Amino acid sequence: MRIQGLIIDMDGVLWRGDEPIGNLPRVFNELQRKGLKFILATNNATRSIEGFQSRLEGFGVKIHPHQIINSPVATALYLKKQFPQGGMFLCRVIKLCPRTELRRSFEQIQIGRAVCVDYIGNTYGPEN
Repeated sequence: MRIQGLIIDMDGVLWRGDEPIGNLPRVFNELQRKGLKFILATNNATRSIEGFQSRLEGFGVKIHPHQIINSPVATALYLKKQFPQGGMFLCRVIKLCPRTELRRSFEQIQIGRAVCVDYIGNTYGPEN
């Protein structure tokens, strides 16, 4: 069986802390040379897709935003599949998943609106 694509974790696989693991430009050039499609995935919600893209560029790797998926984007994609008509979703927000990133992901996926609630019950509407 021939491998046609990869899902690659980022934290602890491509970098540890602020240091890349290995020669990342060479790794990604080799993936492209072999024609392997890939998605970079993370459950780290502290950065936006653009933040991860910028970090990779700092390591010498240039990729498109659609090749990165984080937990807010995964949540929005899942809800879009489950509720194709869209709607308003109540989301519990914790410190590791900023409400702005979650709402931005919902807007980009065009699923609807996220109303966010923090751990003490404060509600944040679209303006927060």
